[in-house]
Amino acid sequence: MAFVLADEPAVLTLENVPYSKRIVADEPVRETFSPEQAARYLDTASLNWQKRRKCATCHTNMPYLMARPSLTASLPDSGEVRGFFEDYFLTRWEKGKKTPEKPYRPVVVGTALAFNDAQTSGSLSEVTRKTLDLMWTTQGEEGAWKWAKCGWAPMEIDDHYGVTLAVLAAGIAPGDYAETEAAKAGLEKAKGYLKTHSGPSLHHRIMTAWASLRIGGFMER
Repeated sequence: MAFVLADEPAVLTLENVPYSKRIVADEPVRETFSPEQAARYLDTASLNWQKRRKCATCHTNMPYLMARPSLTASLPDSGEVRGFFEDYFLTRWEKGKKTPEKPYRPVVVGTALAFNDAQTSGSLSEVTRKTLDLMWTTQGEEGAWKWAKCGWAPMEIDDHYGVTLAVLAAGIAPGDYAETEAAKAGLEKAKGYLKTHSGPSLHHRIMTAWASLRIGGFMER
């Protein structure tokens, strides 16, 4: 059972989440690792971002959905971040009949959902599959996605990162998603892009190596 202080809610939600405090260099260091506090910190950061910014990002709530399931036994989460990501497809793109606001957005959403499926139910949800299928329709002819370039390394500086992220999403998605026709066509284009665009940094090369563990042929140059 998770240990919760008397003045802390058992589960953080959009309604009760406290304001996210600024990280300071001189914060006292814990003597032992606390999975409960780690989970609470992640919940606080992601719920605040969702509440205040109302967007899915590759540097905040995408990695949250990728990592948070490993802490569920220590502290359950509200499921609101997962629901927010599902609504991108269900409300904005399917029900709303709108194309993605940015070509890279289905990559961010699809990756988060695919990782989350793999670590929770172990099966590919319908909304994840549809989001991944949509991801390939926004892929450029050269095999990349027009990515966010905000100057925030290493995730938002070039198109290379998005390609390896999409490959990872297809490879880790349960149910042999990478073997579907939509995925195979998109992965072939991604492979062509990575063969002609070398990773400009060690992080980029590590991402390519990680992707190659899930989908073969991406390191053969």
